Amino acid sequence: MLFTVGQFYGNKTFNEIKEIRQKLVSAGVSADKIKLLTFYERGSIYIFLKNSGERFGCWNDVGHELGVC
Repeated sequence: MLFTVGQFYGNKTFNEIKEIRQKLVSAGVSADKIKLLTFYERGSIYIFLKNSGERFGCWNDVGHELGVC
């Protein structure tokens, strides 16, 4: 994810701007993949907690404490 925020484009060629744009698109795709992985892992935590009522208490209480519906 190599890109610079707040870059000045007035001194860039069209090809340079296309390259920068592609880097931004790639960075966005990578960020989306990371976000999906975090959702998956959070889901795994919630499933574990739901099935561990004896250890951590009622899922409704645990979910409320975590701010999960």
